[in-house]
Amino acid sequence: MDFWDLETPVYRYLPDFRMADPRYQLITARMLLNHSAGLRGDDLINDSLFIGDNSIQGYGQFLGTLALQALNADPGAFSVYCNRRAGRKLCSS
Repeated sequence: MDFWDLETPVYRYLPDFRMADPRYQLITARMLLNHSAGLRGDDLINDSLFIGDNSIQGYGQFLGTLALQALNADPGAFSVYCNRRAGRKLCSS
């Protein structure tokens, strides 16, 4: 089993991961885990990942959506969590 280094940029492990914003190359696994990657919060566009469990179609659509998006903040600048899918919007920084 291979392990990810939490400080290695994610695009090195996921070559299909691209964004319109060149700062995406700074995003590490640690930033994804602690919600500090600078990604947009959940919205209808980003909900494409939830097309069924383990859906290859949903995965492809999600990567395609990210490829067109810019980041909301510099990766690692601060942590934000939003969860509209739980029936309420929870955002904290």
